[in-house]
Amino acid sequence: MRRTEWVVVGIVAAILFGVPALAGPTSAAIRETAEYVMKKFGRGSAGQTVDEVADAATTVVARYGDDALPLVKNAGHRGFAALDAAGDQAPDVIKLYARKGNEAVRVISEPKKLSIFLKHGDSAADALIKHPGVADDLIAKFGDDASGALNSVSKRSAQRLGMLADEGVLTATPRSSELLGVVGRYGDAMRRFRGVFGGPPTPD
Repeated sequence: MRRTEWVVVGIVAAILFGVPALAGPTSAAIRETAEYVMKKFGRGSAGQTVDEVADAATTVVARYGDDALPLVKNAGHRGFAALDAAGDQAPDVIKLYARKGNEAVRVISEPKKLSIFLKHGDSAADALIKHPGVADDLIAKFGDDASGALNSVSKRSAQRLGMLADEGVLTATPRSSELLGVVGRYGDAMRRFRGVFGGPPTPD
């Protein structure tokens, strides 16, 4: 039987028979997670105790499986909040952490970034991680096209795209935003054609 199934069995037993739930390795992992969260992040804005964090972790494991434990351990109180905010998409948040590890913590922990990820998916998360700051505004405004463009370019080119957006170039005409699709297709090769970006072509 999988560890997650044992967790559910333990909770049911606790409810029906009053026996201690989550006995064994999973309860130990939950306690270890709670103690780590308290040590690294403190009591949080709600002033939680280690037992309260352990209870929250128990609920998370029962609902989403033990794959959720590394996320809440390393994202702390904001990890719990992110899973609550994600609702039915909480498994996507867990999968993101499994795929990107601690790089995903900033996306998970910041409400604006989390909202962008939940709306636009893994490509957006990759761009938010690769180009923090500039990606937030571009994806919020231009959506999936911005994600594709940002994932195709270097930091320098991403900064240029941000400048173009600030200058209104990407919204100057009804077709201006098509530029992002071109950048997504050709990536940093577009730097050879800076005339497209409103300036004379110059070598990097």
